Amino acid sequence: MNNDRKILIVEDEKAIALDLQKTVSNFGYSVLSTVSSGEEALDIMAVNKPNLVIMDILLAGDLNGIETGVIVSERYKIPIIYITAYAKEILLRSKITESSTFLVKPFNESELKEKIEAVLK
Repeated sequence: MNNDRKILIVEDEKAIALDLQKTVSNFGYSVLSTVSSGEEALDIMAVNKPNLVIMDILLAGDLNGIETGVIVSERYKIPIIYITAYAKEILLRSKITESSTFLVKPFNESELKEKIEAVLK
């Protein structure tokens, strides 16, 4: 099992967040928390550091996923899997954060599992 691997999910669409939480849990990983904004994600990480962040690029709050990702990368050196429905232009911007990769919505469970396993290796 991968229960010792904690994953933080940052997604402002509740249905997608709940689906990600269920899927990641079914893979055997522990979901540290599911939050809807970059600010909430940073608050969580100040207290409990995840092994991986799965983060939407468009978020509620003042920080978008890329801005949050830059802070996460600089402060905590935690890998990020960005998820977005807006492919090329935004994904190029996401490359500025170290240890990041991306998935374009809609994606299937096997794609997500592959990305998580590759990032956590």
